[in-house]
Amino acid sequence: MQQEIARNPNFLEAQAWLAQAYLALGDLPEARRHLQRAAELGDTPADRSLYAAKLARLSKAPAP
Repeated sequence: MQQEIARNPNFLEAQAWLAQAYLALGDLPEARRHLQRAAELGDTPADRSLYAAKLARLSKAPAP
């Protein structure tokens, strides 16, 4: 996913997938960064809202 983002930093799905991977690894700062980017890249208001909501939930999560 990192290679895909290096090729195309505007690939929404890769940003979202990478956020999930970082979340699974417990790297909350990187997960937040990629969710923020996904929220910015959303094609529709619904997409942007979805990723913004996920980012908000993640921001409320306690730090490890």
